[in-house]
Parts: sequence; C-alpha cells; structure tokens
Amino acid sequence: MKDSATEVYKQLHENQNQFVYLLLAIDVSSIGFAINRTVAIKLSWDEILLGLSILCWAISFLYGCSYIEVKSKSFAANLKMFDQPDKTSFWKNYLNDIADKSVIKYKRLKNYLYLGVVLFIIWNLIQIIKLNVY
Repeated sequence: MKDSATEVYKQLHENQNQFVYLLLAIDVSSIGFAINRTVAIKLSWDEILLGLSILCWAISFLYGCSYIEVKSKSFAANLKMFDQPDKTSFWKNYLNDIADKSVIKYKRLKNYLYLGVVLFIIWNLIQIIKLNVY
C-alpha cells in the first residue's frame, strides 16, 4: 500500500512540475508573440494594455521561477530532516513556511498569466475596432 501511495505522489509531483514548466513556456511565448506583433506598430497610449500584458507575463515568469526555487528548497529541507532527526520540529516548521510560500507563488504565476491574456485580448479587440473605425 505504501508503494502505491509513493507512486501516486511521484506522479502528482511530476505532473505539477510539467504544468509549471508549461506555464513558463506560455509566458515566454506570449511575450515573444506580443513583441513580434508590435514590431511595425507606432507606439501610442492605447499600447498601454499591451505593455501591461507583457509585464504580467514577465511577472508570472518570475513567480514561476521563484516557485521552482522554493520547491527545490523544500526537497533540500526534506533531505536535511532525514539527516538531522533531532531537529525534526525545526524542519517541519520550515517546510510549512515554504509550503505556504509555494502556494502563493503558484497562484500568482497562474493569475498573472491569465491577467496578461485578458489584457492582451482587450488590446487586440481595441486594435480591431480601430481598424474598422478608421
């Protein structure tokens, strides 16, 4: 029974890592796509939404990298907890703190990504409206 629980945990962890790396790839691709779309555009005030969407994707990417760093610290702390059984309570508190931070970073990674998408869509709709009005 314990082996199957360990296997499920490993698969869950692997899937979560793959999802985070996918979100990081989406962030970078979105930034590249937005920059590519604006190479020939003259900058004006209505490009603020585009700039904000790129900024959101950049922030999302940074939170994603920070999330991966926190997860690595969590694994290191777990290993140290096995090496130092006399300090188990210290490491448990440390791991709880890291877990709270990782949840926040993970949520912000997703939320900034989604906010960037919404801002980009609004910017794109404004561009379409401008083309049809003028």
